[in-house]
This record gives sequence, C-alpha cells and structure tokens, in this order.
Amino acid sequence: MGPELVALANRAGAAVVRALTTDAWENARDAVVRLWHRADPRLAEAVETELPEVRAHARAARAIDDGQAEQELVRRWQDLFFGLLATHPELARELRRLLDDELDPMLSDSQPPWADPDLRPAPRDPGIVIEGGDFGVLAGDGAHAAPPPGPIVDEDEW
Repeated sequence: MGPELVALANRAGAAVVRALTTDAWENARDAVVRLWHRADPRLAEAVETELPEVRAHARAARAIDDGQAEQELVRRWQDLFFGLLATHPELARELRRLLDDELDPMLSDSQPPWADPDLRPAPRDPGIVIEGGDFGVLAGDGAHAAPPPGPIVDEDEW
C-alpha cells in the first residue's frame, strides 16, 4: 500500500475519533458505517456496534485529559482504516470524500485549527509546538521551554 493511502488511513482514524466526541457524532457514525457497508455489510454491523463504545471511551479520556488513551483509540481506528484500504483500495476516493465533505466540516466547528495533528510542525523543526492544549517553544537545538501555567484559553469558550 502506498504512502498516500497510509496517510489517508491515519487522517481517517484521527478524524473519526475526534468526530465521535462532538454533538454531531451520530452523523459521523452513519457516514463511517456507510463506507464500511460498501466493503462488507457484516463488518459494517460490527463497526456500527463499536462506534458508540469508542465515543464513550474518547469522551471519558478527554474528560480526564488522558491523551494517551485517546491516542490509543486513534491508532486502533487508523489500523482499521489501513486494513480497509489494503483490502479495498477502491474505497480511497469515497473515504477522501467522507473526510472532506462530512467529517472535516463537522470538526472545524468543534476544535481550534491548531488541534489538528496534520497542522503541527514536526518536533524536530524550530518553532512553536502545540502539545496537549498547552504550548512550549522548541529551540533550534530541540530543547523545550516550559509551557506557561494553566490553559491559555478556557476550552468551554470553544
């Protein structure tokens, strides 16, 4: 499988987990189930059953600020999308459409743009690196400056 399909699977896994934490989670669930149904209706049923559990786990992880637990969910869904695209590469176009037309617009209202991992600079690059809602300055030598105490913006304001 080529790097563009791997990147697509990674993007999809992160977007699905984030979308499930929004008020529009049912729309995200329905869109993902429709995609899986095109590959295998039996798998679609399993996905439909699992997504509410994923939502509950993702929301619980966010409530206690457990980024590691949320990342584990993202990795699991990235793996699932990787498997889907490996066996059904013809669904790549439909997955891109689902992300561009359904999930990304849903997420643009729920999180600030810098929360998207695709928009963060790589840790090896000098500049500002957003980590877990706080920020720190990454010096040219790779050393992190301490983040300021407390959140910059109250998350309830978003």
